[in-house]
Amino acid sequence: MKLGVGQFLRDLHGRRYRFRQAIGGAFGVCLVVLARPSEWGTPIGLALIIVGVLVRLWAAGLVLKSRRLATHGPYAFVRHPQYLGNTLVAIGLCLATGYVAAIAIWAAIFYLFYLPAIRREDAKLARRFGAEWLDWRRRTPAVVPSRWPSLNPGLDLREWSPGRALRNGEFIWVFFLASGVSYLCWLRLVSS
Repeated sequence: MKLGVGQFLRDLHGRRYRFRQAIGGAFGVCLVVLARPSEWGTPIGLALIIVGVLVRLWAAGLVLKSRRLATHGPYAFVRHPQYLGNTLVAIGLCLATGYVAAIAIWAAIFYLFYLPAIRREDAKLARRFGAEWLDWRRRTPAVVPSRWPSLNPGLDLREWSPGRALRNGEFIWVFFLASGVSYLCWLRLVSS
């Protein structure tokens, strides 16, 4: 298999969304490796990280990719709850590691790599689910919740499946994130 620089640059330009996980992961690793945890930022950041992880796990354990349009649980608040979870985790990491200004870098990463993925996923869902998707899109924002859903979606934990979350790859990210958070907590303890 030959991957040339030209193909890489074409992918980076036209299919940037393919790099979102690698770029997001590298961003997180850099923050943790260079961490300078602060007294105020670490607890706030850790709280945001936990909320972000819970949002991601909630979404990953409910979604039946390509088989049913998920409009309940976290999908009643936003169409892309995992990207909301990623954003909460990223902002939390910026705060917990002492790099508040890195939130601007996350915003650029989101704009460059996640927005194209959102557009692509929305187009795919529109083709697959048609009018049902259009109705859901009309009442549900993409990533930032703008209101409480008019219908109470409940937690929908009856349908939540840890096996589904595992198949969707969530526990791998949780493991790496937990390792980074443990390191941050250790750094904060030794610096106290």
